[in-house]
Amino acid sequence: MTAHTCENCRRDTSYDTIPAQQIGNHPIPAYTVCGFCGWAVPIEETA
Repeated sequence: MTAHTCENCRRDTSYDTIPAQQIGNHPIPAYTVCGFCGWAVPIEETA
């Protein structure tokens, strides 16, 4: 886990990483969620 400054609440937080998934026909990219405020940040795919 790497500490980041949340874009929303500006606190240093360790994000929880949610892996990419698909719900129905809607693919959802992997994203991280702030441990304090729940702000979700998509993880850019670097391929």
